[in-house]
Parts: sequence; C-alpha cells; structure tokens
Amino acid sequence: MNLSYEITKLLSLGVYPLSQTLALLFTAAVLAMCGRSRGAVFLSLVSGAWLYAFSSAVVADFLMGSLEDSQPPRAVSAVPEAEVIVVLGGGGVGEVHLGQLGDIGTASNRVLKGAALYKAHKAPWLLLSGGSAPEERSDAERMRDVLTLMGVPKGAVITESRSRDTRQNALFTADILEQRRLERIILVTSAYHMRRALAAFDHIGVVAYAVPTDYQRSASKKSASRWLPSVENLERSTKALREYVGWWYYRFQGWI
Repeated sequence: MNLSYEITKLLSLGVYPLSQTLALLFTAAVLAMCGRSRGAVFLSLVSGAWLYAFSSAVVADFLMGSLEDSQPPRAVSAVPEAEVIVVLGGGGVGEVHLGQLGDIGTASNRVLKGAALYKAHKAPWLLLSGGSAPEERSDAERMRDVLTLMGVPKGAVITESRSRDTRQNALFTADILEQRRLERIILVTSAYHMRRALAAFDHIGVVAYAVPTDYQRSASKKSASRWLPSVENLERSTKALREYVGWWYYRFQGWI
C-alpha cells in the first residue's frame, strides 16, 4: 500500500467542500434531535452557503488562480530542446465500462501537450509517469494508447507504471532517467499541480523545464453565470483545495 497516497487522500477528504457540508448537516441534525433548533437552523444555513460559495465560478477561479498565476503558459516554439519529455498522469477514472480506451480525464490536456512537444522535435523520448489500482491498467499505459492513436511511435514512449502520487512520479522517473542516462527533461503537468511537481523533482536532484497545461481558471470575468452554482465549479474548487493539502503535506514530510 502506498501510505503517503492514502494519507494525502484522507487529509484531502477533510477539506473537500462537499465533505464539510455533509459534516455540518450531520451536526445540524444532531442538534435538532437534541432540541437545539436554533443551532440546527444556523448550521443548516451555513452549510448551504458554504456549498454554494465553493460551487460558484468566483471562488473556484480565485482558488485556481492562486495556484496557476505562477505558472505562465509556454509556447511550444519557445520551449528549449531536451532529452526527454516527462508527462505526469492523474485525473482519470481508470477503465470504463464498454470503453475501448481507458479514461484519462484531465490528463488528456497533458497528453496533447506532450504530443505537441514531441512532434515539434523538442525531445526524442516521451516518458509517461502514472500508476493505478492493482486491478487496472496504469495511467501511463492508457496515455500511451492515446498517443499511439495520435501518431506517436510506440518506440519513442517510455512508461513508468508504479507511481501513485507526485513524489513517486519523481522518484521512479528519476530511476529511469538514471538508467538511460537522460538529464535534460521537459516536465508536463496541469498548471495548478506544477509547483508541487517541480518542487518534488527538484528535491531529488532532477532539474526540469516546466511546461504547464490544463489551465482551470475561467477566462470569463463579467458573466452573471459566475455567481450560479455548478458541479463543474465545485470540482475545480475541490481540486485546488486538494492541491493545497498536497503541498503542505509534502512540506511537512520534507519532500519538497
């Protein structure tokens, strides 16, 4: 079992807006059963306001912007040449019922960026890093399938299928780089995740050129719909909070 992965997952669960809302509603129900109706009503209102806030584009964009603003986009033409393009997995739901290809979710943006860099001859190798649950094919294998459909030769793709978190992405990728004597790397991951990924690689002595992708902050600034709640906004808020938990947990462990 990957203990760091499980701990980070549990810690993240505690800051998820949906988890916190359910906890508030449960507490409100207990208060109601104990005859504390005023307290129950107050907590019910707070839980609704809490969930609404994190389901709005205003809050989701603020949280994502706080992570993405330090990671400006890089034009493919401006990226220096390297020896290998490292693409981190994550964000997929694994194998899907009746699907011919496994779901790679938000990692699709990372795969597209990796393919664009490879086809622009920025590096001769693509290293895909990402594992999965024991009974499933790895993120790396699913990303490789998509790259093959996009015309990237299988012989140019290296898969790292053991990692379950960002630290292991860095550690297991470093092992492969050392075995193949590759040093200059381009690192591709989501913009909101790039700060922690770069720090994890740098901590073990792997210096990478960052090419962030999968930007999550909305470009719209004035639309009234930004104040309307949506599942998509709640998901973005949750991703951002989970990334903050990951950053501070890695800091606590001395991994970055």
